[in-house]
Amino acid sequence: MSHQKIKYGKYGKPYISGECEFHYNISHSGEWVICGIHDKDIGIDIQKIDDSKQTFFEEYYSGEELLTGRYWKTAEIVYYTYVWTIKESYFKLFGMGINEDFEKLIVVSVNPLIIRLDGKIVTDVEFYSFMPDRRHIISIAIMKEPAGIRKQQVIEKINLIVKE
Repeated sequence: MSHQKIKYGKYGKPYISGECEFHYNISHSGEWVICGIHDKDIGIDIQKIDDSKQTFFEEYYSGEELLTGRYWKTAEIVYYTYVWTIKESYFKLFGMGINEDFEKLIVVSVNPLIIRLDGKIVTDVEFYSFMPDRRHIISIAIMKEPAGIRKQQVIEKINLIVKE
C-alpha cells in the first residue's frame, strides 16, 4: 500500500486513494461489526431489533412513517429498525451521519422501497437490505450503477462478504 493515500470526502468521510481506490464504511450493533467495501462511496448500517428502542425511533420519524409502522402490528419494531437502517445508510453514504436532515428523509414505502428527501423522491441511490440473523437488519446504500450492472451481481457480492 505504498502508493495508497487516505483522502477525505466533503463531510470528512475517509477513503483509500491510489493504485487501488476503494471506499469503505463501518457499523456495529450488539455483537456485530460490519464493514462495507466498494469501488465507489458506500453507506452501511446494522441495527439489532430491540423493542426498547421504540420511543427512540419515534423521536426521529415522520407521522407518515409512524403510521405505516403501526400497520405492521406485531412486526412494528422490525419496520422501525428497517427504516432506521435505510436512513442511516443513506446519510453514511455521503459521509454525513445522523444530522439535522435525518428527519427530512422519509421512507414512503418499503415494498417497493421509495424514499423522499425534502419532498423529492430519491432515485440516484440503491439500497440492499437483509437480515443476517433473526435479530439484526443490515442496509447498504450505494449510488446507482450504470445500466449494464445488474442488481443481482451486487447482491451476490454482498452475500459473499456476509458468508465469510
